[in-house]
Amino acid sequence: MDVVNSPPGLVSIQFLTGPLAGTTIQINKPITTLGREPGNDIVISDPTVSRHHARLVWQNGTWNIEKLSSQNMLTVNQRDAQQETVRDRDTIGLGTGTTFLFLTRAGAQPATPPPIGGQPAAQPAPGQPSFQEPPPMYGAQQPAPPPPPGQPSFQGQPPMYIARQPAPPSVPNYLPTEAAPRPQVVPPLPGGAGTDRIPGYQMGAGVAPGQSVPSLEVSSNVHHEQHTYPLNKQVVNIGRDPSNDIVISEPTVSGFHAQIVYDGNQPYIIHPHPTRGKTLNGLLYQGRHIRGDEPFRKALERGDIFRIGDEHGTLVTLTYNDGSGASQDIVPEIHPIPLGAPVITLGRLPDNTVVLNHAQVSGYHARLEQIQGGGYRIVDLGSTNHVYVNAQRATNRALTPGDAIRIGPFKLTYTGTQLTQHDESQSIRIDALHLKKVGNRSTVLINDISITMPPRKFVALVGGSGAGKSTLMDALNGLRPAQQGLVLYNGQDYYRHLAAFSTQLGYVPQDDIIHRDLSVERALYYAARLRLPDDFTNAQIKQRIDEVLDDVEMKHRRKLLVSQLSGGQRKRVSIALELLANPSVFFLDEPTSGLDPGLDRKMMFLLRKLADKGHTIVLVTHATNNINTCDYICFLAQGGRLAYFGPPNEAKTYFGKTDFAEIYSALEPTEENPNIPLQAEDRFKASPEYQKYVVAPLN
Repeated sequence: MDVVNSPPGLVSIQFLTGPLAGTTIQINKPITTLGREPGNDIVISDPTVSRHHARLVWQNGTWNIEKLSSQNMLTVNQRDAQQETVRDRDTIGLGTGTTFLFLTRAGAQPATPPPIGGQPAAQPAPGQPSFQEPPPMYGAQQPAPPPPPGQPSFQGQPPMYIARQPAPPSVPNYLPTEAAPRPQVVPPLPGGAGTDRIPGYQMGAGVAPGQSVPSLEVSSNVHHEQHTYPLNKQVVNIGRDPSNDIVISEPTVSGFHAQIVYDGNQPYIIHPHPTRGKTLNGLLYQGRHIRGDEPFRKALERGDIFRIGDEHGTLVTLTYNDGSGASQDIVPEIHPIPLGAPVITLGRLPDNTVVLNHAQVSGYHARLEQIQGGGYRIVDLGSTNHVYVNAQRATNRALTPGDAIRIGPFKLTYTGTQLTQHDESQSIRIDALHLKKVGNRSTVLINDISITMPPRKFVALVGGSGAGKSTLMDALNGLRPAQQGLVLYNGQDYYRHLAAFSTQLGYVPQDDIIHRDLSVERALYYAARLRLPDDFTNAQIKQRIDEVLDDVEMKHRRKLLVSQLSGGQRKRVSIALELLANPSVFFLDEPTSGLDPGLDRKMMFLLRKLADKGHTIVLVTHATNNINTCDYICFLAQGGRLAYFGPPNEAKTYFGKTDFAEIYSALEPTEENPNIPLQAEDRFKASPEYQKYVVAPLN
């Protein structure tokens, strides 16, 4: 291995969770080892970290992290990794209890807030790096035992840091892993009038080692093809007209719709196109509709998705890739909160010490009280939705390092010296692992189903009558749990944490349950009184009702009686009712049942916007005319057998059919072949699609 012996610039890691939480350590060696044994450069006394767990290596102009044994758990931006190039602000996980930020740029380290109630942290002297130097090692160094066979030895180098605190228990891997493919190299954009190549990207200048040119992926809900365009010009024009750099030949896209313009090395999207001033359908971004004449400029970031279209037809999707080679999923921010004050209050209102601004959090929800001899206890201040510690409801409880506190959608991990705050309101991932359920007379309802639903995605469960769609949905939401298998919400066993997660779920049944003799506004008001914290004022409730009616586009119907609404409008009010508490996950049972094709399309478009806004949407449906609006489709065959899971456009190719109705027919057993469902299940589990959309994400 060719290793450069002098790493460049300021390189530092900031621990977010685990026994070193709150510690920042400068990396000044080309090879830095991490593990539980004292012979490592950085010693992490976390039982889920191996004796010799991983190492950071400066190699050929890039930083890499690699695990030192195949059974060690290593993640980069929440993705399983064996060896991975790491870049500025990547989040790296070791085991299940330790995570840290990798910081490579001068001044990139987040400012460390002063301890709550204490004094500000000392600032570095002028001209000195802002990264903290590692504190002196404490504890006598013991000779390291020899590493296990097949692992390299790292003795003879003093450790950078040692800590001794417990960490949470580990969670096993579930399915075998296949290596994820590297991003495909795409050809450059053709030359266009008035556009120049970006000087910073010539011959790799301005691009970090191992980084590619940013790109834009264009797809639609009516075509299977996906096209990727490198953003390697100073100005990139987007529209239907053939003279654009990125030509999208769809009627929902205007002739000159938008531009991507560089300011230095930072690309921005600009709408409408400066030469036109107006587009037909505008843009959709994070569930918000940007009107055709509304100026919009945004710096492009990892995970950005824009859509062009309307509720009547084609929906074009523009997905930005920052070229880093890292996963383009949005990684939730982790906020470290230093401790130190005698009392620390947590709640929704702005005068709390820690503000948790969400509709599920009471104004003054809880407080941390310092206890004699050190440490803290948490006290519930009579909140509506309670406080949970390690999935158990807590009213007054002493905390120990590693405890996980849940308040609404916020998870706060207590380390003894700080809280690490995770906002999961827009980042609930659902994993189903080997779900099985048997009904009366030994009838198989769910047959060994494993799937994963990423955050902010729109997933449809489809199949013929009796295939197990509603049974699977109710196993995922806990209404009727599976008899075998695991359902994980962000890696937590959901069936053991039902109460802690209950406020984060919304459920819209097939039949409307809103009172027909009330006005829309009054029905929502009474629901808000039941579902929102008791300290919400009438003005705050009215504001929340305005917000949810705007989400479902029913503001103009607020004064009408529910009985005066059409079926589609009543369904929208049912969705608005569930939106009041702003749940992270939505389950809907046949929301388009009984709606004509036009209303079906509008309902699916509405759900698409809600997913883009941050909700994970799971629905059961028979109607497949507008199923291409979804991110994933789960096709079930009789006996609760998984026949397909993946993007809807790829389903037609997989089954070799031109429409979804033909897929329904192809999965039905016949007198000549009653084993069609079993054969469909076996074929899918042996397919590349199963590896790509089920096995790889679950690992």
